[in-house]
Amino acid sequence: QYLDAATGEVFRGTEGARTTETNTDISETEANRLAECTDRKNSLAYVMIQSDVRRSLRSPSTAEFPGRYGTGTRHLGNCVYQVVGHFDAQNGFGAMIRGTFVGTTEYFPESGSWRTLTLDVQG
Repeated sequence: QYLDAATGEVFRGTEGARTTETNTDISETEANRLAECTDRKNSLAYVMIQSDVRRSLRSPSTAEFPGRYGTGTRHLGNCVYQVVGHFDAQNGFGAMIRGTFVGTTEYFPESGSWRTLTLDVQG
């Protein structure tokens, strides 16, 4: 099954042969899913991406994140969030350094889970 988001039609079939039917239940389900993805999830997106930032560090247990996400953290639409922030952590020599990160993460309201799509860590 394939859902055309613009028309709400469901396509069925294989090998290029398709039949269509309008299915308002699927459109309603998708609308309800997207309604769960709002700007109010920005802070949760910030918290959820931190574990992936830690995994990229030389001393992950030393990483400290401020309580507030950086400017630029926002809901991009379709349950995807851009997250911008910084952290303090020890480098390979034991000195504390300040690093930055930018990433995108996707929220799945059906299961309440998150998946990091992109991540760029500097520092």
